[in-house]
Amino acid sequence: MEDKISHFVVTRYNLSLYTDKSIRDKIGCDPDEWMARRLDLFTRFTVPSLKHQTCQDFKWLVFIDRNTPAPLIHQIEDVAPDNMHILPFRGGQNQMLQKEIQTAESIVITSRIDNDDAWHKDFVKLIQTRYAKPTRLVELYQSYWLDLNTKKIYHHRWKWYYRLNRQVGNNPTMIEWKDNAKTVLIAQHAKLKKHVKWHQFKQVTKGCYRLIVCHQNNVVNSVSDGRMRLREVALDVLRDFNVQLD
Repeated sequence: MEDKISHFVVTRYNLSLYTDKSIRDKIGCDPDEWMARRLDLFTRFTVPSLKHQTCQDFKWLVFIDRNTPAPLIHQIEDVAPDNMHILPFRGGQNQMLQKEIQTAESIVITSRIDNDDAWHKDFVKLIQTRYAKPTRLVELYQSYWLDLNTKKIYHHRWKWYYRLNRQVGNNPTMIEWKDNAKTVLIAQHAKLKKHVKWHQFKQVTKGCYRLIVCHQNNVVNSVSDGRMRLREVALDVLRDFNVQLD
């Protein structure tokens, strides 16, 4: 009998924005203002790319700070597709995810996406049809980087050294047996490779399945990062992510 799959997509929406002062200091603006800007990005990019996946057999879990004002949570609920579930938290996100997978099928897939990024329409289908064999950590070798300031989009791939070093980006996927599942929330994404053996690390080298949005309030990404190769491409590629620029 073929083993069945349960796929969980995970988004950590605002970490401890309303609980931890150091997080608020880091973003450099009022938390409600940050939430308003992020909701705009979430609505324009992340939601449509998940809503229009060619395979809808997944459960989308959105972790949000328990102290987030109720009106702001309602704004997220208003744009949520049917398979999205908001989970308020105060620490222990992986423990909450572990509770979610207790009733899952024998193979558990956990994929992480940020609330300002997007996936190619066939991403979920790709993972479930080609990589759903435990145990694996799957990394997307290529991606598109959209610069909202210049309205330009770039094709990105890791330079050879970082590829051989098993660089793990911010959209990892783990495929595991349910009884031993650690999930993608067991560690910060760059450190996930420590939780699998060398042969269990897989890179999707063909096709571009990730769209990373670079914007004013993104504290990590920059299109000038020297670790990667970038070339400008036509904005038409956004169609495969079901997003469009204003």
